[in-house]
Amino acid sequence: MTPSYKQHQSSKTGMLPGTIVYIGELPAKPSHAWIHIYSDHEYQKGEGFDLDLIHKALAQQKHVWVDITGLGNVDDINQLCAEFGVHPLIIEDIVNTHQRPKLEVFEHYQFMVFKLLNLRAKALRYNTEQFSMLVKKNLIMTFRESNQYDMQPLYQRLGAELSMIRQQGSDYLTYLIMDNIVDNYFNFVERSTHELEVMENFLIEDAEKIQLKMIYSIKRHSLTLRKTIAPIRDIIHLLLQEKPQLIKANYRLYYQDLYDHTLRLLESVDLHYDMASSMLDIYLSTQNNRMSQTMKVLTQFASLFIPLTVITGIYGMNFEYMPELKWHYGYFAVLGLMGFVFGGMLYYFKKMKIF
Repeated sequence: MTPSYKQHQSSKTGMLPGTIVYIGELPAKPSHAWIHIYSDHEYQKGEGFDLDLIHKALAQQKHVWVDITGLGNVDDINQLCAEFGVHPLIIEDIVNTHQRPKLEVFEHYQFMVFKLLNLRAKALRYNTEQFSMLVKKNLIMTFRESNQYDMQPLYQRLGAELSMIRQQGSDYLTYLIMDNIVDNYFNFVERSTHELEVMENFLIEDAEKIQLKMIYSIKRHSLTLRKTIAPIRDIIHLLLQEKPQLIKANYRLYYQDLYDHTLRLLESVDLHYDMASSMLDIYLSTQNNRMSQTMKVLTQFASLFIPLTVITGIYGMNFEYMPELKWHYGYFAVLGLMGFVFGGMLYYFKKMKIF
């Protein structure tokens, strides 16, 4: 039996192409399947990998959405996909969570991969979770690494009477799933916007409150967002321009609107990255200026005490013939000389506006 969990792609070295092994940064969650069967006036929800229920619904020309959370049960996932003619290499990609977001078009189905985002507490980067979707006639199968991503809004709309989803069918549901994912990206972009606004206020009021970790966090978040959103923009552009036959004419405006959303998101992400880079430059300049000011103060004090050090050094020599050493007022004279030199240099620095 093949291993159930591998962390790195290199772990599959030596295995045959199409070997179904889960690969991910974390151990796989147990798989749970939710089956949504719907038509214009009917909705039914089932649970588990019930192939007979799916076949029966498809035979009745109903629409079926199989939503699977957790990729731990690779045998069940393999059996489900193979039952509907999915190529072993595609099944392999479903359970390999290191896939890049992409669109692959086959004769009888399309395969898409997206990335879902979530934020771990006190993390410098967003965590990504793979979301795979297979689209066939009247059948959609989605695969998620966990149940952290909320699909309840779509579940509720499917269950609502006279729902537009049930009237429009699988093509419209495919769009809604993509739209739901893109809309979720706005939450993370808006979070970055808020963090930048906070740092801008710090920059105006008290630049010393800005921490390097805050700037670095926003830069990392922006990079993750761009790597996540840019491929989806490319996928939608591909559907609109190069694969228009995959989209029904009455849905083209929906996908065009979705494409506009991805462009807006990417513009915001690029702006955030540039702003974070500018703030990093300002932060480093502030640190350099602070260091320069500190060195300036230390240099001024050193300049004041160097002549005094010379004087004390001269009279600290242990020569036998030094007339001032036996003079009754020698000590006070040297102190006076040192005070005069110190005061003179202080006056000169003030006049030259060095202080």
